[in-house]
Amino acid sequence: MASAALKMDILREVAAHDGEWYWYQLDRRLLGTHPEVPDGLMAAVKELAAAGLIDIRPNPDLGDIPRYWLTDAGRARLAE
Repeated sequence: MASAALKMDILREVAAHDGEWYWYQLDRRLLGTHPEVPDGLMAAVKELAAAGLIDIRPNPDLGDIPRYWLTDAGRARLAE
């Protein structure tokens, strides 16, 4: 299971770049503050998606690569 701090930082970055970023941008942004990113990023993303906090789907304006979108539940979690 990914750390709560990593998951919250992922939520913050997804909120700031809703529908624009994919795994690579998250990896580059979070690597310096979360040493577990190389092995744990995708697990954290999958946990957030399974919890309904983010959605993973392409952005038609940016191509077929799956991007990350904040859900209403994700917004509520960040507001807590």
